[in-house]
Amino acid sequence: MTNVIAVVLTTQFNLSMQRHQQENVTSDTFQTPKHRLYAFLRELQDKIRRRMETLPLGPRGRRMLQIWRRISSRAKSIVESEVVETIIFVSICASVLDLALEHHNQPVDMTKALYGANIILNIVFVLEMIMRIIGDVFHYFRDLLSLLEFIVIISSAVEMLLTHTGILAAFRALRVLRLMRLIKSLPYLQKQMMILMKTVKHSASLFLLMGIFIFISGQWTRPLKLADS
Repeated sequence: MTNVIAVVLTTQFNLSMQRHQQENVTSDTFQTPKHRLYAFLRELQDKIRRRMETLPLGPRGRRMLQIWRRISSRAKSIVESEVVETIIFVSICASVLDLALEHHNQPVDMTKALYGANIILNIVFVLEMIMRIIGDVFHYFRDLLSLLEFIVIISSAVEMLLTHTGILAAFRALRVLRLMRLIKSLPYLQKQMMILMKTVKHSASLFLLMGIFIFISGQWTRPLKLADS
């Protein structure tokens, strides 16, 4: 049964890979609702920017607007640099490792060290969030992974405020969601995950039939096992 499942997954995965390559050729001619929503938000952003440019600002207002644009452009270039992306990648791995090292009845020194490391990592993520919002606030809040990171940062802040309460574990568990950002950092892995999800989706009915068959077989052989024992 395991061999059958492996063969089905491999075959379906190869078919999904071929289908995905064909979809990439024709993807420019079709727009999904997600793409239309992004286009609408981008158009709204352009309208707001054009509206701000036509506002009757004085010399001081124009100068402040120019300074803000420079700061925004600089923040965007910094946060999109390879060095910052590497730092965030390492910080995400360290955050998950920090969470994995925590255990019951751990030494006090270890608790203090992990707590200090968690504070430092949260500061790094908060600074990155601020830089991204300054760089392009519209793009930040329309990106699903950015919204997910925003929720994790807020939950981490609540976690530090509720250190001595019983609901701490619920907020701490949300830090595992940062692993989703690693998929964004690795485009090839993101592509493979999407294809694997499509593979499981197309093979769901077959897996259901196999599960029913295994369950029925188990019920049929159960009296024989009881008789042997």
